[in-house]
Amino acid sequence: MRVHNILIISLVILSGVSCHRLPPLEPYNFVPQTPQNIYPVNDTTDVPVNITFIWSRANVENKEQFRYDLYLKAELPEPELLTSNLVDTLFQYNSLDYHTRYYWKVVARNENGDSSCSQIWSFSTRYGNNNPPNLPNNPKPQNGTNPLSLSQSTLCWSGGDKDSFSVVAYDVYFGPEANSLQLFAENHADTFLTIDNLEFNTQYFWKIVAKDHYGLITVGSVWNFSTESAELLFEDDFDSYPLNGYPETSIWTINKYKASLFITDSISWNNSGKSVCFIDSTENSNCFLASRLPARSSGILNFRWRVTSRHDVFGARFYSQRAQNERLGPQLSIREGQLQYFDANYNWQTVCEIDSNTWYQIRLFYNCPQNFYKIYVNEDLRIEKATWPGSYVPDLDLIYFMTFDNRICQGAFLDEIKFYAGANR
Repeated sequence: MRVHNILIISLVILSGVSCHRLPPLEPYNFVPQTPQNIYPVNDTTDVPVNITFIWSRANVENKEQFRYDLYLKAELPEPELLTSNLVDTLFQYNSLDYHTRYYWKVVARNENGDSSCSQIWSFSTRYGNNNPPNLPNNPKPQNGTNPLSLSQSTLCWSGGDKDSFSVVAYDVYFGPEANSLQLFAENHADTFLTIDNLEFNTQYFWKIVAKDHYGLITVGSVWNFSTESAELLFEDDFDSYPLNGYPETSIWTINKYKASLFITDSISWNNSGKSVCFIDSTENSNCFLASRLPARSSGILNFRWRVTSRHDVFGARFYSQRAQNERLGPQLSIREGQLQYFDANYNWQTVCEIDSNTWYQIRLFYNCPQNFYKIYVNEDLRIEKATWPGSYVPDLDLIYFMTFDNRICQGAFLDEIKFYAGANR
C-alpha cells in the first residue's frame, strides 16, 4: 500500500510540472546595419549600360530577416525607388542610358520596419555609337627602310580614334618572318615602342593592332625594314708580331708594373699562331693592353681568352672615350673559375663556369642607347640583357685587357680580337 501511494504522489507532481511549461522565446529582431555600396564604384565613368549593382549585407547573422530596396535616378542626386523587397545583395539592371550620370543607394529593412540607408553614390555610363579605332598609319621607320641603324630602334606610328571618349591601346607584333609575327607588346598605351633585340643585317616585319575599351579592333598593315650590315672595323690576331715582343704600339698601349706581357706561340687558340700572354704572379703588380676602336653606339666585339689556373683573375673593360668610372661600359672578368660581369648595381654576376687551360670565345653585342649588351660564350647566348655601371656611355671606343692589383694571374692568354659595327657612328 505504501509503494502504491508513493507512485500516485509522483505522478501528481509530474503532471503538475508538465502543465506549467515556460512559454517559447520570441525571436530577436536585429536592427539592420548600414549596407555598403560596392559596385558601381562612386564617381566611376565609362560604366556599361548593362550592369549588376552589388552591396554588402545589413547583418551577417539572421540574414533572412532583411530585405533591400534599390534606389536609382538619372541626373538627380536624390535617387528614386527602382525595385524593392530584394533578398540578395545584388541586382542586375539592363536599361541604363548611354552617356548619363546616375545616383544610387540601398535601403535595408527588417520585419518591424527598422531600416538603414547606404550612402548615395554616383556613376556615369559610357558613350554610345562607338566607332572603331583609326587604322594605324605613318610608320617610322618608314615601310621598306634599308638600311636602318641599330641605334634607331624605336618604332613609331599614328593611331587614335574618331571618338574623343574612346581609350585606345595597341598590340605590337614583331619578328623576322612576315607570316609568323610574335606578340611583342600587349595593350601598349603609347604610339612608340623601343625594340631592344635588333641584329645587324636582318629584315624585320611589324604590325599594329589598335583596340578601344569597347572591344572594337582595327588591324594595321604589315610593315618592314632592314638593319645595317656589320663591317669589320678592327682586327688583330697578334700573328705578325715578333716572339717575346710586344703588340704594335701604334695600335696598342702597353703598361706593366712588376708583371709580364709578351707575344708567345706556345699557346694560341688554333695551335698555329700567336697570342698575348699576361703574367702577374704577385698581388702588388698589374699590367694591361689597351686600344682605341672606331666609336660606335652599337657593335659586336669578339675575342678569345683563357687562364692557366682556377685562381687566376683576368679581365676586360670597355669605355666611352675615356677610362673613367662614369664612362665604363661592359666589364667582364674570369674570377675563381667563373666568367662574371659587373652590372649597373656594382655587383658581379655569374655568366658561366670556366675551366683552366681552355679557350673561350667571347662575343659581346652592345647597344649604348638602350644601356645593355648580350654575352655569348662559344656562340651560345648566356646573358640576354647585361647592364653596365657607367652613367654616361653614348658609345664605346676604348678597350682594356688586364690583370689587377691585389689579385694573381699565373698565366692568361688573349687572341683573335675582332670588332664589327655599322658604317655610321
